[in-house]
Amino acid sequence: MSSPFNASTGLAGAYLDAGWLDGAISLYERLPADSMRVLGEAHVFVLTYRSNLASAYQWEGRLADATALFEGVLADRERLLGEAHPDTLHARHNLAYGYRAAGRVAEAVSMYERVLADRAGG
Repeated sequence: MSSPFNASTGLAGAYLDAGWLDGAISLYERLPADSMRVLGEAHVFVLTYRSNLASAYQWEGRLADATALFEGVLADRERLLGEAHPDTLHARHNLAYGYRAAGRVAEAVSMYERVLADRAGG
């Protein structure tokens, strides 16, 4: 599926690859709001851009900001797509990783266990 924001996400990814975290974050911070205006709040791309921003914050060491975004993305994916949708499972995995990176090990373990159970079908 194509998005009018593909060039921005591609450039942000290239910035990350080059180690230019500030440039990547600057683009990732604009994408959710810009895409929401064009696509609407509930569009899958908007959720993806928020998740990308969370990942960039995590790489920068902004763990509380990253975790809060991952939590919001998961809640929205559960609400919009359902508990068992593959994108929801991926969001749950991202949150588990975010918890782990933030030192919230007990929450990470619990979330990883849920991801494994969900992927196994129950």
